Amino acid sequence: MNNHMLFYTKPANNWHEALPLGNGVLGAMCYSGTQTDLISLNHDTLWTGRPRTIKKDGAYESYQKAKSLVLRGEYDKAQAEIEQNFLTCWSQAYMPFGDLTLTFDLPAETDGFCRTLDLQSAVLQSSFRTPSAEIKKTAFLSYPDDVLVYRIDSEDGRPFSFRAALTSPLHATVQIDGDTLIVDGVCPADSDKNSPDYPCSNLIYAEDPKKSGVLFRGACKVLTDGAVSADGDTLRILNASCAVLLLTIQTSYNGFDKCPATEGREYKNACLDTLRRAESRGFNALLQRHRDDYGPLYGRVSLDLHDKNEDQPTDERLRAFRPGGADCGLYELLFNYGRYLLLASSRPGSLATNLQGIWNNSTRPPWNSNYTVNINTEMNYWGALPCNLPETMAPLVQLIRALAVTGRETARQYYHASGFVAHHNADIWGFSAPVRGNACWGFWPGASGWLCRSLFERFEYTQDKAYLRETALPLMKLARKQLFAWRQPCGRCQKQRNDEQHRARSFP
Repeated sequence: MNNHMLFYTKPANNWHEALPLGNGVLGAMCYSGTQTDLISLNHDTLWTGRPRTIKKDGAYESYQKAKSLVLRGEYDKAQAEIEQNFLTCWSQAYMPFGDLTLTFDLPAETDGFCRTLDLQSAVLQSSFRTPSAEIKKTAFLSYPDDVLVYRIDSEDGRPFSFRAALTSPLHATVQIDGDTLIVDGVCPADSDKNSPDYPCSNLIYAEDPKKSGVLFRGACKVLTDGAVSADGDTLRILNASCAVLLLTIQTSYNGFDKCPATEGREYKNACLDTLRRAESRGFNALLQRHRDDYGPLYGRVSLDLHDKNEDQPTDERLRAFRPGGADCGLYELLFNYGRYLLLASSRPGSLATNLQGIWNNSTRPPWNSNYTVNINTEMNYWGALPCNLPETMAPLVQLIRALAVTGRETARQYYHASGFVAHHNADIWGFSAPVRGNACWGFWPGASGWLCRSLFERFEYTQDKAYLRETALPLMKLARKQLFAWRQPCGRCQKQRNDEQHRARSFP
């Protein structure tokens, strides 16, 4: 083993022990079980909600009243005013697609179990022996082909059998077409954003297409030398020495400002077409295309602390480290794992990495698994530029572009200001209003400036003047415009305001 490898000697017992795969859009948490194997699946556009403007009658008047209370030193009254009359609702929530479950007709008795995630190639493998067969599994999530590839081999040639099921916790139906499992569904139209409970106390679906949530299709095709047949909502695979499962998910999401049902992307045929293209390439070509895409990106940076304590399984290394053991190689592994997770959850064409990256197995995820733009979103991208991965920031730039549009209305309505403003939470619909709850986090209008720092840092590292001129600088100027408008100093601070506005006009 080495410090580019996660290594374990038993399957995952729960979601937190599973190993993540991702291509920016699709995410998978793999348990690598022996009799039952679970792959928990995500797609970056499966969120509750739809485009809408969050309005709050009297918000500006409440803001002015709270400001007056603060200037008089009545801080508790100012906080109460903000919380009762200025803050709005929760953001929308990131949803799981569901699970691919494989149930094998194998004895419970196993030996020689090993599972690894190679961070250099982004390939997951597991292997074990049973009295009836010696099994090896290989999995990866391809960015160029947009598919999860999961291969199961009998190393000794003895046949194995299993069932495959594809399920979703969202409103969905399952059908089987030959050797393909198909799930069609719809996301909730709302996460009960006005509930006093948090997160996601209820999931609300809508019959009206104009109010519908994101529509989706997931499909899994089984290629095997065994016999494939339908058995209810599952596929039955008999007497196989090899099986390759290809899985992809497509949705109707068409942007932060498009109704996903009436203005959405075509997704049903796109899903099946993606599988057909992947099938035509075959396993070896898919694996090579995946390695050719991922390997050069990961290989741009290396860290060597000259520590070779690498033979222990990762969980044992962590336990040995806690009492004060010396294993500098764990720092190497952590550094490499961070780069891997960034590449797995943020690529050009995907959405920005959310609070849990791209991996979530709950319809009530912590903090809605949203974009927490008062620190967490920025933290997700801190390694992008020092690790020479500026491409991974493209989805973050797109998120800022969306907030620059929706945030204009928020700035106008809540502060009577020009420019754009974002508060401490966002979602894929460009949510920029102050969320409900406590004023200490809800009333935090600094996200637009905080995000602009990321924009400028990308220029500092890349020296890409076209990017600065066409993308970063217009957004930064717009956010800076808002900065001077929302402050609105009192008369005794008018000179300071004039000076600040002069500097804003002279900003290059």
